[in-house]
Amino acid sequence: MSFLNFASNPFFEDSDITYSAAAKSRLKYEETGKDRYHMCLDFIETPTQFVVICDAPGIPKDRIKVQVKENRIFIEGKRKKKIVSDSDEYLVCERLNGPFRRVISVPTECDANQMVAKLEDGLLVLTMPKVEVKKDAVSIAVQ
Repeated sequence: MSFLNFASNPFFEDSDITYSAAAKSRLKYEETGKDRYHMCLDFIETPTQFVVICDAPGIPKDRIKVQVKENRIFIEGKRKKKIVSDSDEYLVCERLNGPFRRVISVPTECDANQMVAKLEDGLLVLTMPKVEVKKDAVSIAVQ
């Protein structure tokens, strides 16, 4: 998928679309702030299913909530900062922590009720089987 196609991908909200690496970096900071974690994800289509793979290192499953409502997937939670001691003085602090939220539009040809969510090796993997969409024309009587 070309980047231009990704940028106009209807499965992502406008806030998830960026157009360059520099813009992405700046937008990520402005949207999440320094006290928010930006969960990166991939959205993949296979012949039989849709798969969402999210980076979730150090986040236990009890701090991640996945919901489907109004044809959208909501992924929310919180990544806590690892505290070594109460007197920590960070020399470099690049790992983002805090609450996160991602929203993805559900494709009409998938069955969100059959979604499976697994957290393994720091990755949250959501799988949704595809369903057959009827492409037959339907006649509607004019009243």
